[in-house]
Amino acid sequence: MAQWFRRVWNEADLSAIEELATPEMRSHGLVNTIEGRDAWVRDFYHPMRASFSRIKVEMLDEVISGDKIFGRLTATQIPKATDQPIVMQGMCGMRVENGKLAESWDTWDFLGLLESMKLMPPNSFPRAISGDLKPHPSAPK
Repeated sequence: MAQWFRRVWNEADLSAIEELATPEMRSHGLVNTIEGRDAWVRDFYHPMRASFSRIKVEMLDEVISGDKIFGRLTATQIPKATDQPIVMQGMCGMRVENGKLAESWDTWDFLGLLESMKLMPPNSFPRAISGDLKPHPSAPK
């Protein structure tokens, strides 16, 4: 896991994705479940690289149990739209198959990221559960 985040995100080493992940890898929790390494590169990796000028992920904890790896992480990224660094906390679980990433489960503070990018109102979650935040007019009824 540490190698994945260091090489793929911190070093922007696109070749590491093919080296470290199976072609059939599945990714849950980032957007809809992404099936396949090529789809992950197309639907997640490239859009993230296009939106952020810098991404750095720091491993805080890593626990290995059988074929699973669990980690607590901090990501610092700079959105091209604001050019201001944003720090985001997250957790990731990975299943390894024959030494390669076969499946991952990600939970990141995407709400905090969107608030920091001014794409959501500040304190959206506390406001939503207090009843202070109203549905957006374009939300389905």
